[in-house]
Amino acid sequence: MKKSLLFFILLPIALLILPTTLFAQLPQLFNYQGIARDAGGNVLPARKIGVELSVLDGGPTGTVVYSETFTDTTNAFGLFTMQVGGGTVVSGSFSAINWSTGNKYLQTAIDLSGGASYSLSGTTQLLSVPYALYAQSAVLGIPNGWTLNGNASTADTNFIGTTDNQRLFFKVNDSVSGVIDPIGGNTSLGYLAAKNTLRIVGNEIIPISTENTAIGLEAFYANANGNDNVAVGYRALYSSIAGTDDIGLGVNALRNYRAGLDNVAVGAGALTTLVDGQYNTAIGAGADVSVDGLSNATAIGNGAIVTASNMVQIGNSSVTAIQGQVPFTTPSDGRFKFNIQEDVKGLDFIMRLRPVTYQFNTKKQQDFVRGVKSEGTPVVYDEAMMVRRTGFIAQEVEKAAKKSGYDFDGLKAPKTEKEYYTLSYSSFVVPLVKAVQEQEGVIQQQQQRIDDLTKQVKELRELILAATKK
Repeated sequence: MKKSLLFFILLPIALLILPTTLFAQLPQLFNYQGIARDAGGNVLPARKIGVELSVLDGGPTGTVVYSETFTDTTNAFGLFTMQVGGGTVVSGSFSAINWSTGNKYLQTAIDLSGGASYSLSGTTQLLSVPYALYAQSAVLGIPNGWTLNGNASTADTNFIGTTDNQRLFFKVNDSVSGVIDPIGGNTSLGYLAAKNTLRIVGNEIIPISTENTAIGLEAFYANANGNDNVAVGYRALYSSIAGTDDIGLGVNALRNYRAGLDNVAVGAGALTTLVDGQYNTAIGAGADVSVDGLSNATAIGNGAIVTASNMVQIGNSSVTAIQGQVPFTTPSDGRFKFNIQEDVKGLDFIMRLRPVTYQFNTKKQQDFVRGVKSEGTPVVYDEAMMVRRTGFIAQEVEKAAKKSGYDFDGLKAPKTEKEYYTLSYSSFVVPLVKAVQEQEGVIQQQQQRIDDLTKQVKELRELILAATKK
């Protein structure tokens, strides 16, 4: 008895797929179902069958662009199900089918004995389902644009972005992880970077601040209304909510900073102590201020800690030398000086000083600045602590200046518990000059006295000589 097979295609995939859905990888398959019947129309249950499916291009007798085979067993109702694109490939590549050009047809051949001696059963036009795969290609720019699995043969005209003056967003885990904002001038790249710079409420975008740049995981995370800031690195400027013109470059740079302006931190952990402040600069890993709230403080070098406003700290306490081809100079133009007085103390101040040699506990000083107390002395401090230094004790200089009634600017006394005494040894030159001048005055007076006494002695000798001759 001659047998035949009737087929029909089920379309389980929605025909309209939104572009946002297409960003998830669509399976490169579609379902094909049929019922096996004999020539009399009787269902063939539990029957092992062999099927060959071919995709034709252009028409029912067109070129075979893809072919595959299946072996299946019908169920109790003669029904069998196959996934086109998931069989044993005979020729072609399913993923390479260009659904965008020409009509496509599905040709079916069957072997009811379950073998590979296929007999042509029919050809039908594919109307909808496979074109969902093309929709994915169309949205992502295939074949000459971008795909989710890598790209090749791209052209200079291919791009990911917009063709109008609108913001472009990137998301990870449904959270904004990149923004190019031509309207507000904001740019961010990194998971939750600049999270609050643009706030999305429903379908509306509410700009919070402008002209900020954030690159790195959670960089510039908490911003509320800060403008013109740059944060590059993991959690750089993480807590900033109202800073302006601040720059944080490096992991955790300016991490705890909240509000102020014109602060610059370059290096991992730079300026992490600062919460509120302005015009501060820290360059180097761990370069920082000793306390919050400073202004115009500068720390340069690894672990350099500046302790007061309007101060510059170069290097940490283990530095043993600061070199330069020329000495530092101080502005001294008389055109800009006023209230000039000759009240410098000389000998009275200098003679009260006690020159000493000493060693300096650099580790203890560094712990003092950082507000920590640690055991032992790291090797990095050994060289600096072994140096035999020459100088004065700042507290003794302070007492000498007070006893002399001298407001000596070479001494910087601490103003807070986080600061320590410092001396500017170059400032001792001026009272030393004054002391030399005073000493020279004394020497001249003494010389005059000597000259007068010498003259008197000479006159007395002449008188005595004259008296002896009589």
